[in-house]
Amino acid sequence: MKPHITIHDIAEMCHVSTATVSRALNGKPGIGTARREQIIKRARALGYVPDATAQSMRSRRTDCVYIVMYSGPGNGEPLLQLPPHEVFESMLGVSVRTHVLSVHDDLVEDLKQIEATYAPLLFVVFGPCLTDSWKFSSLTTPLLFVLSDDAPEGRPAVVSDDFDGALGVTESLFDAGHQRITLISDSADGKRVNYEHRIEGFREALRRHGMRFDPSMLSTITIDFGDYLESSQEELKKALHPLLREDGLSNGYERPTAVFVLSDFLALTLLKVVWNAGMRVPKDISLAGFGGWTMTKYAPVTLRTWTQPRADLVTVAGTAVSCLIRSKPFPKTLELPTQHPDGSYGTAIAVTPTTLMVPGFLRTGESVATIAAPPIE
Repeated sequence: MKPHITIHDIAEMCHVSTATVSRALNGKPGIGTARREQIIKRARALGYVPDATAQSMRSRRTDCVYIVMYSGPGNGEPLLQLPPHEVFESMLGVSVRTHVLSVHDDLVEDLKQIEATYAPLLFVVFGPCLTDSWKFSSLTTPLLFVLSDDAPEGRPAVVSDDFDGALGVTESLFDAGHQRITLISDSADGKRVNYEHRIEGFREALRRHGMRFDPSMLSTITIDFGDYLESSQEELKKALHPLLREDGLSNGYERPTAVFVLSDFLALTLLKVVWNAGMRVPKDISLAGFGGWTMTKYAPVTLRTWTQPRADLVTVAGTAVSCLIRSKPFPKTLELPTQHPDGSYGTAIAVTPTTLMVPGFLRTGESVATIAAPPIE
């Protein structure tokens, strides 16, 4: 059986955009006669047959991909600085637009408005969703989630190497002499703890150092994602008080010397809470995060965090978008362009048929002090 030929295949072979192919095959203006004839000839040679069902479903779709992300707290800039649209457009052959919203906005409601107005081919959500997963079912436009730790399960996604990253961050804290480390995660409902694979990476680091994981090492705060900043600050204040008491923890553990927060978004909020409490990082306590978000540059000290190079992220996200709009499977592996601090180059891998994982590296920052580690009893 011959494979089904789509306009995306024709566009690739003719080195034009899908919009140009659509104009040629549907007799629309905006394309030269010679180019139109070339595309029609190639389509006939390939045995192209329009998919009536797909045409019906996509009759109002525009050749546009919408990149959506939240702004950083208080500054209005996107959480992740992306390259100009031209970079993505040259990779994808479609137009690209960006929509930046504040943490107080409703992501799904914004997407609904964009969907009704522009009917894009695809939404690409960069960073946290900060909304209930079930709400996305009300959208008809396909979605790709990029570094969205709270993304709905089963949706196409580009993810970070959570286990290895958390393992690497924790090992770096051990290398700096820290053995009393508190882990902080969050939850939307007080039941399901986020960042499961990062927690497992932390536990593996403890195991390698002959230490037992105790549930009291993990502090989980429940956050109202509709009011993220205010909610997270209040909950972190509650979590911080017993952790930093001068007389130690009531459960017998000594006061921690380092806190590993499993999200940069949350780590920056904790940094503010610590600062307002009259303490300084890393003088009074060391702090590490996860994510490498652009907003960390606004911190009083640069944060130690696990990060993915922007060029690698763009390469993998662009590949995933291209596959989705062309109805093609994700590649099993993808070589990446950025050289890591150790001289190596990363390789993205498909951990599931719809999930690509991007390897990262440790950014040391200034938020972790080197101390003389006390003996473990």
